[in-house]
Amino acid sequence: MNRDSLQQSYVKYTPPSSLVSKLGIGDSYIEIWQGLPDLPFEDSQSTGGLYGLRYETKDKYIWVTPNATRALKANHNTILSADIKKDSKRKLHAWCVDLIEDTAFGDTLESAISRAQTLNSEYLRESIEKVQRRTKK
Repeated sequence: MNRDSLQQSYVKYTPPSSLVSKLGIGDSYIEIWQGLPDLPFEDSQSTGGLYGLRYETKDKYIWVTPNATRALKANHNTILSADIKKDSKRKLHAWCVDLIEDTAFGDTLESAISRAQTLNSEYLRESIEKVQRRTKK
């Protein structure tokens, strides 16, 4: 994924580009982040009325859940799971960045990476099956 000049030291795990390239547009994959990129996030109200963080430009979108936002205020190196949508228009579309504790990823960086690897393999299989079903019609 080309994110241009965005400093990526916060990304602790991202799937291989060979996996991401096989996903269909609109399909998602998981990255594990420790903290957030150095971007001018804004407070933004969620559909549930709570406040999270949002960053949006023409080619980047990041939504940080209210729970993750609170945790990041206490510890800017909080471990997060980032649901990334493969998007034809945006270089980065992180539609949900959440605490690993809130997403069954365990409570360590290692357990979060292991769970993300498993999920990404499942997402790839589902994406391939979806394409196969479409081509059979």
